[in-house]
Amino acid sequence: MKRSSTLIITLAATAGLFLGACSDSKGGSSGDFCTLARAFEASQSETDNIFSGTGTADDIKKSFDKLQAQISAMVNAAPAEIKKDTQTVQAAMKTLQGVFEKAGYDMAKLASDPEAIKELEVVSSDEVTTASDNITTYLDDTCGITPTT
Repeated sequence: MKRSSTLIITLAATAGLFLGACSDSKGGSSGDFCTLARAFEASQSETDNIFSGTGTADDIKKSFDKLQAQISAMVNAAPAEIKKDTQTVQAAMKTLQGVFEKAGYDMAKLASDPEAIKELEVVSSDEVTTASDNITTYLDDTCGITPTT
């Protein structure tokens, strides 16, 4: 597989780390975490340029900053049973943004940089995948936010 294809697949998977493509199908909980999760999901179209490779470097940076602020709020509101999972995903997203920042938020530059691609492997590690799965289960079972992927 070409490096650029690997990078795109990794980035697409990362887009779904915290919530994936979700829908509110059960009515859900009114807790702070669930409320923040719904707001996060509702605003994802505003940050799609991160993973689609569209937009200027400044647009992508602003999208990352917004995404990080939303994730930080969710981590702060996370219940004890998924707190560590939210922190794991948050750390992965910070790593992802750091890799983008080193490349000047340029997708083409990322795709051609073997070191950047290697750094992105942490984003799809077993630990991050398990944390993401745990959050998804919590969102489905407690908040009524169900993955539609």
